[in-house]
Amino acid sequence: DGRCAYIHTYLETKTVKTFQCQQDLKTVLCQRSAPCDPDDINYKGLCYHLYQDQSGFDWNRARQYCIGRHDSDMAYLHITDNDLVLLLNTTKTDIWIGLSSRTWIWVNGELALRLILLEK
Repeated sequence: DGRCAYIHTYLETKTVKTFQCQQDLKTVLCQRSAPCDPDDINYKGLCYHLYQDQSGFDWNRARQYCIGRHDSDMAYLHITDNDLVLLLNTTKTDIWIGLSSRTWIWVNGELALRLILLEK
């Protein structure tokens, strides 16, 4: 019933959008503590990894996928993390991130006071 956030990438543009949490997307951005795997993005001391599943997963399944892999969780971003999102080497991909509605709380429990606005 709630709304969840994702990063919409189209060519050079990346924006945060929301839609129903039950919607299936094929990609999720997970984050965990270092040490990072070779294919992770190391950013501000944390490891970020894009996981893809061609069958897709809704927001809850995407979160469980992150939690079950390498003791990670879905990525929670701050207003200053635009550089991280621009590092994502993706185009024409929608990527689940760890933000859901009602009160817009990140998966780490922080209240999202402002959504990040991403534009290159």
